[in-house]
Amino acid sequence: MPKSGLAAGPHEVADPARSQVLRPRHADRLGRWLVYAGVVTSETAPAPGTRPRNRREITLRAASRLFAQNGYASVSMQDIAQATNVSPMAIYKHFPSKSAILASAIREGIDLYAAEIRSAEDRGVISLADLHAVLNSLATIALQRREWGVLWQRELRNLDQTEQQALRAELRELTARVSSVATDVRPDLSAQSSDLLAWCVMGALVSVGFHSLSLPRGRYEVLLANIASRVLDAKVGFSGDFVRPERHASPVSESRRNSLVTHATELFAERGYAAVGVDDIGEAVGIAGPSVYHHFADKQSILAESIQRGIDGLRENLGSSLHVDENPTSTIKRLLGALIDFAIADRFVVRVVFSELDQLDPAAREIAAGQLRKFIDQGSQLLVEIVPQERIEARVKVLAVIRVIGEATQTPHLRDQPGLSADLFQVALAMLEVPA
Repeated sequence: MPKSGLAAGPHEVADPARSQVLRPRHADRLGRWLVYAGVVTSETAPAPGTRPRNRREITLRAASRLFAQNGYASVSMQDIAQATNVSPMAIYKHFPSKSAILASAIREGIDLYAAEIRSAEDRGVISLADLHAVLNSLATIALQRREWGVLWQRELRNLDQTEQQALRAELRELTARVSSVATDVRPDLSAQSSDLLAWCVMGALVSVGFHSLSLPRGRYEVLLANIASRVLDAKVGFSGDFVRPERHASPVSESRRNSLVTHATELFAERGYAAVGVDDIGEAVGIAGPSVYHHFADKQSILAESIQRGIDGLRENLGSSLHVDENPTSTIKRLLGALIDFAIADRFVVRVVFSELDQLDPAAREIAAGQLRKFIDQGSQLLVEIVPQERIEARVKVLAVIRVIGEATQTPHLRDQPGLSADLFQVALAMLEVPA
């Protein structure tokens, strides 16, 4: 789970263990931390020297949570072995490499969701009640395998291109099944609209992996299933074409320092912070890697400025909406519109802000997370004023909307759809239960 602490607010329940940071240099504390954080428990961590039959499953679960918590690049085979009380050689009996563990973990999640959808197809989804039953089952999976969405949406890019393509094809097949089930109940949907809603349903379900808000399991499943259900109720496909804003090249007058941040942001967004070196950043702007140090002390400093640039952009785009003297409904609509426009126009920046925040050093991360929490708090408060509800439920919905918008604007075939901005606006309103 994320380490940023974005979700925890006043009077809300969060999992305290998942807000802690564990780096490889703390390997001496790894075992104790894993048990405390719930990555492994007395039920999942076998005693040293034993040979449980489900060793492969135990390894997958422990590795998945470590990858989600610390990032794939920061987890070693030694970490995984220590989490499961075995030697690294024992892990290699089941998986040839760390990348094979990640690929298997992502594929296992796809298979879990796909099996539930296939079961629904076999039964036949002919009514809204049938659809809600399916979504309840998918919500159960999402909460049981909370880390899976992080692996899919953030860590998949660490695999080689062949494996990425294979898994992306399986993800497309999964969402196509969701789309088919949706059109059984909503035959009015075009193929494009049902495809968008299917991806948004999956984005809403896995959004719980990107924060640590906690509710009683049954209540959480109902809330998450209702959010997904409202996605499928969204009135999309009636808005006409939307011209996606072009990403403008850096102006000629841009300083070398700003140019480094611009290019680094794109690299971080596409490859992930850990996979980008200072030499890569220098090459992107036409200078030698060591010359980058004339402008920044280290790669961390570049990431910090990149994320701050994104937060400043959010503040600029969203801030004006918060200072308009309107009723809460009008204000939240203005906020949603501004967020969608910003996510489409500056998708690299948005991806770095919400996917690489955990890579910052603790002090810088807390500063950045605190600024982002202000936006989330303001959106949640507006939602409570519009639709009375507990603050924690409002935050779950707001965070789900942010994840859906962010992921839709990062997905190539969705990003190029005509009418995407207006359709996402309708999806967000439906998820929040805000009157259109």
